[in-house]
Amino acid sequence: MLRITDPEGVARRTANRLLRRICCCPGPNHMIHIGGYDKLKLNGIAVHGAVDELSRKIVWIKAGYSNSNLRLIAKFHLDFLLAI
Repeated sequence: MLRITDPEGVARRTANRLLRRICCCPGPNHMIHIGGYDKLKLNGIAVHGAVDELSRKIVWIKAGYSNSNLRLIAKFHLDFLLAI
Protein backbone atom coordinates (compact mmCIF):
# COMPACT_ATOMS: atom_id res chain seq x y z
CA MET A 1 0.00 0.00 0.00
CA LEU A 2 2.84 2.40 0.82
CA ARG A 3 4.46 1.76 -2.56
CA ILE A 4 1.27 2.97 -4.21
CA THR A 5 0.63 6.02 -2.01
CA ASP A 6 4.22 7.12 -1.30
CA PRO A 7 6.69 5.67 -3.83
CA GLU A 8 9.32 8.38 -3.19
CA GLY A 9 9.31 7.74 0.56
CA VAL A 10 9.63 4.00 0.04
CA ALA A 11 12.56 4.55 -2.33
CA ARG A 12 14.32 6.83 0.22
CA ARG A 13 13.79 4.39 3.06
CA THR A 14 15.04 1.56 0.89
CA ALA A 15 18.18 3.51 0.05
CA ASN A 16 18.67 4.45 3.76
CA ARG A 17 18.69 8.14 2.88
CA LEU A 18 15.98 9.86 4.86
CA LEU A 19 15.62 13.60 4.46
CA ARG A 20 15.72 15.75 7.57
CA ARG A 21 12.54 17.69 8.13
CA ILE A 22 12.66 21.44 7.71
CA CYS A 23 12.20 23.31 10.97
CA CYS A 24 9.96 26.35 10.92
CA CYS A 25 10.51 27.66 14.45
CA PRO A 26 11.01 31.41 14.84
CA GLY A 27 13.79 31.02 17.39
CA PRO A 28 15.42 28.93 20.10
CA ASN A 29 13.26 27.67 22.98
CA HIS A 30 10.12 28.33 20.94
CA MET A 31 9.19 24.65 20.76
CA ILE A 32 10.43 22.06 23.26
CA HIS A 33 9.92 18.30 22.91
CA ILE A 34 9.63 16.35 26.18
CA GLY A 35 10.23 12.61 26.36
CA GLY A 36 10.86 9.83 28.82
CA TYR A 37 13.18 6.83 28.96
CA ASP A 38 11.67 3.71 30.53
CA LYS A 39 14.56 1.25 30.37
CA LEU A 40 15.69 2.05 33.93
CA LYS A 41 12.17 1.87 35.36
CA LEU A 42 12.80 -1.60 36.81
CA ASN A 43 15.55 -0.08 38.95
CA GLY A 44 13.27 2.69 40.22
CA ILE A 45 14.75 5.43 38.00
CA ALA A 46 12.63 7.38 35.54
CA VAL A 47 14.58 9.62 33.17
CA HIS A 48 12.92 12.59 31.46
CA GLY A 49 14.41 15.10 29.07
CA ALA A 50 13.59 17.95 26.75
CA VAL A 51 15.07 18.85 23.36
CA ASP A 52 14.96 22.21 21.59
CA GLU A 53 13.30 21.96 18.17
CA LEU A 54 15.54 24.48 16.42
CA SER A 55 19.00 23.46 17.61
CA ARG A 56 18.13 19.85 18.54
CA LYS A 57 20.17 20.22 21.72
CA ILE A 58 19.23 18.81 25.10
CA VAL A 59 17.61 21.58 27.14
CA TRP A 60 17.23 19.58 30.36
CA ILE A 61 17.52 16.00 31.51
CA LYS A 62 16.34 14.86 34.94
CA ALA A 63 16.00 11.60 36.83
CA GLY A 64 13.02 11.05 39.07
CA TYR A 65 11.35 8.30 41.04
CA SER A 66 8.19 7.94 38.96
CA ASN A 67 7.30 7.90 35.30
CA SER A 68 3.56 8.17 35.84
CA ASN A 69 3.51 11.21 38.16
CA LEU A 70 2.58 14.07 35.84
CA ARG A 71 3.23 16.67 38.55
CA LEU A 72 6.88 15.64 38.73
CA ILE A 73 7.35 15.96 34.96
CA ALA A 74 5.50 19.30 34.92
CA LYS A 75 7.75 20.55 37.74
CA PHE A 76 10.85 19.72 35.68
CA HIS A 77 9.48 21.75 32.78
CA LEU A 78 8.31 24.65 34.94
CA ASP A 79 11.73 24.83 36.62
CA PHE A 80 13.24 25.19 33.14
CA LEU A 81 10.75 27.90 32.14
CA LEU A 82 11.37 29.89 35.31
CA ALA A 83 15.14 29.69 34.79
CA ILE A 84 14.99 31.29 31.32
